[in-house]
Formats: sequence, structure tokens, C-alpha cells
Amino acid sequence: PPSSATISSHLATADIAITTRVPITAATLAKCPRLKLIAVFAIGTDMIDLAACKERGVQVCNVPAASNEAVAEHAIALFFALRRNIVGVHNKLVNTEDWMKTGNLTPTFGGLPGTCREEVMGIIGAGELGNRVATIARALGMSVLLSARKNPTSPTTPTPGRTAFTTLLQQSTVIILTCPLTPSTLNLISGPELSLMRPDALLINVARGGIVDEEALVCALREGRLKGAASDVFVEEPAGEANSV
Repeated sequence: PPSSATISSHLATADIAITTRVPITAATLAKCPRLKLIAVFAIGTDMIDLAACKERGVQVCNVPAASNEAVAEHAIALFFALRRNIVGVHNKLVNTEDWMKTGNLTPTFGGLPGTCREEVMGIIGAGELGNRVATIARALGMSVLLSARKNPTSPTTPTPGRTAFTTLLQQSTVIILTCPLTPSTLNLISGPELSLMRPDALLINVARGGIVDEEALVCALREGRLKGAASDVFVEEPAGEANSV
């Protein structure tokens, strides 16, 4: 992304900023006295210091449904890639002669995969994107659980149609993250949460990288406590070679 100085110089005399993945911090806002509106041409607003905007009277809007259809379908595609081991099977076919010799790759991958009707999909982040994922999952025959907040303000009064956060972690065979990155969702999935998940479960993150503790995830995968994980987001993007994920 451009430097803070570059951003400030572009917005110094602006009343409205239209942006995508450009960070706008409190320091930047202090140098933009005329700014009244930041229009984020995307879903996420985590690149914007919302507290600083509120303090300075700067309105922030986004496009909540900008890519819901595409991202929901992508999340389901990642599920199939993991559960059916599509990459692993492809590599075996291309790089070995197992298929030519035996005509059967099933033993190599521990038997045939299950069907969608055997899956329990837990969705953390039941907004427009999460509900679109749920619609597709139900159409495929999966059972769907929508997560309640991790730390609800009224724990004795569960939200209708929602499953307690820990219960969802324990029961789901696949968990998809579709929630925003906020202070309350930073490292939402870390060591304790991963330890509650089933060993045959899959974790799919199409939300934001900071929602998952990457080191804890790698540890769970290496120790066989989690069947698999897929993510198209990282704490630092683009992810470098040093990224263990």
C-alpha cells in the first residue's frame, strides 16, 4: 500500500475519499481537515481507523454485498478441495505411477470421502456472506450451524437460530469463517478453540487473516489434531516464504 505521507498528500484537500485496501489511520486523518466521508469500495473496513473517524466526524460507508456470491462459492470450492483431497489426488496422478499400476488411489488417501449429507457446517459470522454460504451448504444437503457470539452480553438468553460458540466448534465437521476483523475477533480461533474442534474437522477462512492464530493453526495441523485448513487471507499480505501457513 502507499505510504502514510502519500495518502495524506492525496487527501489533504479532499472532502470525500473513495478507496479499497488503502489504510487510513488517525495520523492520516489529522492531516485531512476537510474530509467528511470515506467510501470503501469493498466489504471490509478494517483498514480504516473507525474510532478516529468517529472522533473527527468522518462518515465511513462500504459495500456489504460487493462480492458475497463469489466469495460464498469460493468457500464451498475450498471445502471440496480439502474434503476430496483434490490437490493431493492430482499430484499423485501426475507425479507417480500409482494409478497406472493399481488403478486405485483409494487406499492412498484413507478410503473414500464422505458425502455432503454427512457434514455439519459451522459458520462463524452470520451476516450476508455467512448466510449465503449457509444457503449453498443446505442445498448440498449439509446440516448448518450459525454461531452465536463468542462472549455474548446475555449468555443466559441465546439468540434464536444460533448455536453457542463452543458447541459449534465441538460439533462441526467443517467451520467457515465469514466474520469481520475487529478487536473482538482478533485471534478468535487460537489454541483453545482449535483444541475443541473434531480431529476430522476442516477450517476454512475467507474472512481476514488476523481472525486465526496462524502459529496455533500450523501446530494443530502438524500434530494431527485437525484434518485440514484452507485460507485465502493472511495476517501479513502478501504472505512471504517465511509464513508457516
